[in-house]
Amino acid sequence: MNIINKILENSKIIKIDDLKIYFSTLNINVNINFNDIYKIIKERSLCDVLILFNNNDNYITVYGFSFLDQINMNEVFNSFNGEGDSKIYSFTIKEKNIDKLIEKIINEIREFYIPLLKAKDIMSSPVRTILSNEPIEKVYRIMIQTGHNGFPVIEKDELIGIVTKKDIEKAINHGIGKNPVKEIITKNIISVSPEDSIEKIRHIMIENGIGRVLVIDNNNILIGIITRSDLIKGKIFHKSRPQIIIDYKEELHKYNILKKMTEVIPVKYMNLLRLLGVYGSELNMSVYVVGGFVRDLLLGRKNFDIDIVVEGDGLKYAKYASKNLRTTFVEHSEFHTGSLFFKDGFRIDIATARTEYYEKPADLPKIELSTIKKDLYRRDFSINAMAIKINSEEFGVLLDFFGCKKDLDRGIIRILYNLSFIEDPTRILRAIRFKKRFNFNIEDRTLELLKSAVRNNYIEKVTGMRLREEFEKILNERNIIESIDEMGNLQILDHLFLYSKYKKEKSIKFKKILEFYSWIKERVPEYTFKVKLFHLFLYSYLLFENEQAMIYSFERYGLPKKFLNNINKLESSIFELNKLKSDSEYSDFYKILNGFDNELLIVVAGHINDNLIQKYKGYLIKMSDFKLNIDGKDLIKLGIKGKLIGEILNEIKMKKLDNKIQNEKEYLNKKVSELNESI
Repeated sequence: MNIINKILENSKIIKIDDLKIYFSTLNINVNINFNDIYKIIKERSLCDVLILFNNNDNYITVYGFSFLDQINMNEVFNSFNGEGDSKIYSFTIKEKNIDKLIEKIINEIREFYIPLLKAKDIMSSPVRTILSNEPIEKVYRIMIQTGHNGFPVIEKDELIGIVTKKDIEKAINHGIGKNPVKEIITKNIISVSPEDSIEKIRHIMIENGIGRVLVIDNNNILIGIITRSDLIKGKIFHKSRPQIIIDYKEELHKYNILKKMTEVIPVKYMNLLRLLGVYGSELNMSVYVVGGFVRDLLLGRKNFDIDIVVEGDGLKYAKYASKNLRTTFVEHSEFHTGSLFFKDGFRIDIATARTEYYEKPADLPKIELSTIKKDLYRRDFSINAMAIKINSEEFGVLLDFFGCKKDLDRGIIRILYNLSFIEDPTRILRAIRFKKRFNFNIEDRTLELLKSAVRNNYIEKVTGMRLREEFEKILNERNIIESIDEMGNLQILDHLFLYSKYKKEKSIKFKKILEFYSWIKERVPEYTFKVKLFHLFLYSYLLFENEQAMIYSFERYGLPKKFLNNINKLESSIFELNKLKSDSEYSDFYKILNGFDNELLIVVAGHINDNLIQKYKGYLIKMSDFKLNIDGKDLIKLGIKGKLIGEILNEIKMKKLDNKIQNEKEYLNKKVSELNESI
């Protein structure tokens, strides 16, 4: 818009405290759409007040635009006898000297403008701090004595983080009260400057989901702390006009993503979501779709695993929805959840909004009914902690309490609270899975807490079945080897499979196995029967490890009874196989591999020499439909008895494998004749 460019080119900027005022001169005779000007300047957030002068012969027409609630243009320009409202006002004056007019307007603005309170006006100072090596239980006692709910933490005269009473209480509940407080601090320090306004501070607190911010000056020195209580006190005791006092009611980030939903979600599922929202409204319950569905929608990925959370009686809602949708309903009353099963196999899980607490580290959580905000706070990572409301009146509104969308946009994996990995160590594996799936980065503090949980043996506190379930999910992802290496480098594998040690060589061999398995599925799929990737991984990973490592994983992860015997067979067989050459006969492979199940046959491919792979593939293809046209009965009819039957059949099998005979019966008759002659 040319008029906007002219305004900006001719502008003069004047500041009154934090108030930015643009003065600009226009010399045009055309009609101007002032509402459009107001809208564009406001959208671009260019200034707080815009004053336009339009020279017309001996008169100047002045247009004032206010983009702040505390600047009322009607009041500012009242003495000039113009017309307009609090946002847009104009008057005409016989004045040739624009500088003199600017001075008059500035004086009027000064009289009516009341600056906002700043951080330095409401902060608490000096700040009570805690040393990083103080035991957690001692910090708790100090909190009780002083009434503080949070402390900045200092190490070597430097601020390294902040700790809250909530984190302290959780840590004590998990029995780590004697550990140094630095183990549970939040290192992502949220701070403001002394000159920041209350409005900015409030938005920072809401955006980051925190109850306190530190005040740090230009020299990077901690000079104060501001809590929600300080904000409220500022509201009560501030002596300025009431219109500057801001509303301290906490708000959340809301985004209307209906357009995105219609772009990504097929009509079938959109209609279903609308129906689910209608049922909630009919029962006077708020209904949300949550979790991975929301995350993948925002990423533009298709994911139709629908998880519903209800504020209210989730089971009552689920039964009502099931009746209306004519689905099969399965109730899980202990968890206040239920599932709807459609005739085509499609499934929707429905839960009551709930919060979880852990009585012990790595234990399964106890559940209490709660609100959607607390329900989302219990989730593993911020990218999974958003909800979309689907009630008719707010259909398509995204709720983001914890800055989750920003993490998703930036590609960040972040836990929502410091004890997250301690309370549920399976999240350690989940962090790796999501990092590799989305090509995201793990936030620095989250990574530090992940490493600490691994180092302090929290993985070992989880049941083997829960860990196996999470590991198998990683094996079903695309970037399996990258995930394996990441877990190896972070020593996760060393704690998952005790008494064994990660080496890069192991992942290289498993990569060969996966590539061979892909070939198997495409070329000879009959070898995939009863094959599990988890077994393939462990056969390969524990091969040539000590017996203690094998027994530990065998017992911990519910491996088949034959596992230990199979892995011993693998060790000796691979040694023999690698003596073969690319021109060795198929019968040479058979003599070593006879009796191997499908899993062992696939694992072998990762450990034999590369020059044998093509020959080995040929062997498996040959064996996939290999059979003899004779059996023991044929030999008995010819008078052969005892062990000789097996020996002759095996000899014929070897020769047929090597394409040295075409007709087994002819060869058998010849063989029997030779035997009879030798007797």
